Amino acid sequence: MIKHATRTTSGCDLHSQSLVVCGGPAVVHHEVVPATATVAWSDLTGTEQTALKRLNRGPYPSLTEEMGARLVTLGFAVIRPDGIGISRLGRELVISTLLEARLVGDD
Repeated sequence: MIKHATRTTSGCDLHSQSLVVCGGPAVVHHEVVPATATVAWSDLTGTEQTALKRLNRGPYPSLTEEMGARLVTLGFAVIRPDGIGISRLGRELVISTLLEARLVGDD
């Protein structure tokens, strides 16, 4: 069962409260992590978890630009012509987390 998601980029996966330019527009992040990082559901904030769950259901018009950029940087979302949507990696993380919670609840 997938509980972690891995993201590889060409230079930086960022998570810090610093302003960073990484081959594109400057984006605010939460803390610096290695270029290849494993991010568990529990590593995400409650707001990030909620955003991913909502994106998993479809368009999320209330998604802030900063949160969208953060989820894209982590590989959990992608930029599409009609806005930001959940990526395959993000969907796998949400579904595996929900299934695991369901299995734990059945015990």
